[in-house]
Formats: sequence, C-alpha cells, structure tokens
Amino acid sequence: MKKSITRMFVIPMVLILTISALAGCSNNAGSDDDLQPYNYVIKREKPVIEAQEPVEGTAANFKVSKVFSDNMVLQRDEYIRIYGTADASDEGKIVTASFKGLHGSATVENGRWLITLGGTLPASKELGHSLIVSGADGVSYEFKDVLVGDVFWIVGQSNIQYNLGTMLAEQPDTGLELNKDDAIRVCINNPQSGKFNGSDATTVYEDCMLHARNAWQKAYNYAKSGSAIGYTFAKNIYDANNGEIPIGIITFECAGAALSAFMPPEVCEEKGIGLTQSKVLGESTTRWIWNQLMYPFRHMTISGLVWYQGESDCLNHLYPIYAENLAATFEFYRDTINQNYHDFPIFVVEFPSIYTVPAGTKGDWAFLNLGNIRGAISKVALLCDNVFMAAGSDVWKDKKYWNSLHPKCKFEQSKRLLDLALSVLYDKSDMEYSEGPVAINVKYASNKKSVTIIYRSVGDGLKYEGDKIIGFQIYTKGMWMDAEDVTIVDNNKIVIKYDYNISGVRYNCLAEDSYPEEVNLSNSSGIPAVAFYDIVE
Repeated sequence: MKKSITRMFVIPMVLILTISALAGCSNNAGSDDDLQPYNYVIKREKPVIEAQEPVEGTAANFKVSKVFSDNMVLQRDEYIRIYGTADASDEGKIVTASFKGLHGSATVENGRWLITLGGTLPASKELGHSLIVSGADGVSYEFKDVLVGDVFWIVGQSNIQYNLGTMLAEQPDTGLELNKDDAIRVCINNPQSGKFNGSDATTVYEDCMLHARNAWQKAYNYAKSGSAIGYTFAKNIYDANNGEIPIGIITFECAGAALSAFMPPEVCEEKGIGLTQSKVLGESTTRWIWNQLMYPFRHMTISGLVWYQGESDCLNHLYPIYAENLAATFEFYRDTINQNYHDFPIFVVEFPSIYTVPAGTKGDWAFLNLGNIRGAISKVALLCDNVFMAAGSDVWKDKKYWNSLHPKCKFEQSKRLLDLALSVLYDKSDMEYSEGPVAINVKYASNKKSVTIIYRSVGDGLKYEGDKIIGFQIYTKGMWMDAEDVTIVDNNKIVIKYDYNISGVRYNCLAEDSYPEEVNLSNSSGIPAVAFYDIVE
C-alpha cells in the first residue's frame, strides 16, 4: 500500500491562493463543450508564393545577417527569407537574392532589408547549390552547399547544453553513430559563442555568431560539442525519413537560465517582469537570451521547436506563473517568425524523476525539487495550440547517481521527442498513441466529493500497471493526501472520490516519483501520463 500518511504535508494559504490564480486546467462549469478540441494536432501547409523575375541590385554597402553561412539548411515548403543591414548611403536601394532558380529582391528601409524568395522548395540534400545575395556591380555574397530541409530551434538551459560527447561517454550502449555523410547541420548560438553580455538585458543584437566556428557546421564535425538532445533528435528524424530530408538545428542554451531570460521585452512588460528576477540561485537577468541570441534568427522559418527548461523556475513564487508566461513567450515566437505554418509544433520535455541524496553519501549531490514545476508546465499544452509533452517519468531511475538534475537519459528523451515529431510533421504515427496522456479538463462535482479528469492522447484507452491506480493526490482538509478511490471511466477519464470536500488534485508532482513504481497511469501504448496539478478556491 502507498504510504499516504508520510506523504501528506500542509501548504501555506498564500501558496494555495497563488496556485489558484493559475487555475490549472479547471472547468468548474462541467460542460464538455469547453474541452480542448479533439483535433489538437495542426498540420503544416505549403504557402503559395508568386515567382519573381530577377532584377538588378543597386545597394553597395550592405551586409547579410550572419545567420546565413556555408552548409546551412533552409526550411522546405515555407517562406525563404534572406535579410541583413545596410549603411545610410544605401537607403532606398535594392538588394537581390537567388537560390536554386528562385529569385527575390528588397529595398533598404531604415537600414534594414528583407527578401522573400519567389516560391518554395522541396527537401534537397544535394551539394553544390549556392545562395547568392547581390547588390551593385561587384558586390555579392555567396553561401555554398546550402541544403533544403527541416529546421528546428533547440531551446533550454543546462539539460539542452549537456553535450553529445558526454552522452556518448555516459550512454555507450545507445548504438548512436556519427556519419559524415548525414545531411545534418548544426548552428550553435549560445553565451559561449561570443562576447555576449548577459548583464545587459536591454541590448538587442542585430547579428550573432561572433566567431566563424559558430556558423553552420556539418554535424559530423561539430556534434560532440553540441547539444545531445538536439543532435539525437535531429539524427532520429533524419534516419526515420531514410536520410531524404536534411535536418538543421539551431541551439539557444544557457545553464541556469530562468524562463524570463528567454522572454522578449514585450512579454516581460506585459507580465510585469523587470530587468531582473530571482531564481533558484540568486538574481536572473531577464530578456537577454532573446535579445542577444534569438533575435537575429527572428525571420528564419522553421519546422518546430524543442523546449527543455524550467529547472530555474521551481521556486514557490515562479512555478505557479510558469505555464502562462511560457505560453505568452511561445506565441510571441510564432508571431515574430510569422511563417505560413504559424502554429509550428513545440515539443516540451517533461522533467523526469530527480532524487535526494541517499543516507551516508559523501561529496557533491545535485538536487532541486522539480515536482511542482513538473506539474505546472503541462498547462502550456492547453494554453497554446500544437504544443505537445514528451513524457519523462519512466526514463530515469538511478537513485545513486549524484547528478540526476542532469540525468543520463538524453537518448531516451530524444526518442520520445521523435515520436511526437513523427506524428505531427511526418504522418508516420498517431499523436493519440505517441504522446502520454495529458489532462485537458478537471471537473469537480457540485458536492465536491468527487473530481473527474479528462485526458487526450489515450490511444485505445487509459490503463495502469499493478493492482490499483497510484500517483494522484487530492487537496482536502488543508493538506495533500494520496487518492485511494481512483477509477478509469470511458477510456479517457479518471474519477476520484472522497468522503470530504476535494478542492485540488494533482498527479506526479512529487520530485522522486517514477513510473510505474509511484505513478502508474499510461495510454494504451504504455507511454506514461504527464504530470499536472489543479487547485480551486
């Protein structure tokens, strides 16, 4: 039997009120009409763009953004934009571009220019094609061996920064091999890439990658020093498509960075966040990752985004507002890139189990209580369209490893991300079976003696391992306690009953819980249910 008594604890009223403001995914009206639509997966469509005839360029003192380089990947079946800056002497003059038979031009306005090529291109890994950007006679830039495929942003803090070389050393049995012929390209733009000043939240960098080595690279040459999650995600997609679609990844990463560092100034101002915000360790500078690292890429179209962040937002005053702030940030990213596939998919990594130091252990031990932020983050999948959760409660169970804040399970996590991408982008699987069950609605009975949780992504129906469903807690009598009377109803619903008022419910919000030992709900494919919490007044 689960140890209900030892797992009870009192939550201060101020915290309850704060969490109530977040409101989980509550729907106390009890109407199924308010549920998230069943077609929560939004597929991409290719835009129709009129062809342009080549014209003569007239600008002479212009520069192309450093987001463009040899070996880069341009997004297939989407707008292709080339952009940069120009001196005042070029105001009103023309910059032109051409690539694989497509042409485009733009006029310099206020020191900037942006070209959208006249058409789209299918995936191509063929070498030997150059992107040419030209102005007046003799002024031209050439970027060689440019591929066309799927481009992804890989965004987060230290678990994104965890590099492939470390993963291969710590997970030698993955079978992952680097192949120099793979059409995978990597672009790393992080604080280590150049002289970025994280202490200045207001400086906006027009350009990036101050060192040539941080331009687009063939993954074979650079992958081991780059993101393990990023590369393995790219490699998995590449192999799943038989190497026919080149993959490009752009990583934005910084160890210890709180969400507010990734938030644009407009979102910070909307949410009342100043230039600094407290985090787990000291003060965090807000806005700077967007302003200095991400902003230069704002016009480059992409296939999707991987997000693995939140460890620095686990404090009591941060995690209740995390999902809403993250949702606003995601929507800003989408609006700013402003591509035809506006609501491109975003794949969010759920925090796996994290363990406290065993008795008698000597030396360093890395631990943060990520249980509450784990439960909070899943709400973003309800606040934004086309956002999916990569379930993580079953991927890490090593209670003796000193650093489960950075667990050795990046390969398993990237496989979970792959399943999501294959469903929404490549039509190779069904999201109902690929994503773990996500709570989309919580309904409290009028007498408050039962609560119903409704899920998406259940496959053929919810199931559990063992004798009974474990992992749910209810908030009652001023404390959390394990729910004992838990039943599956209609394949996609959980009903919890208790003989006293229930004013909150949560699942997998205790940091050390793992599947199926302490939490055991899954879909019919065996993918664990995603953590969540909900509290009402």
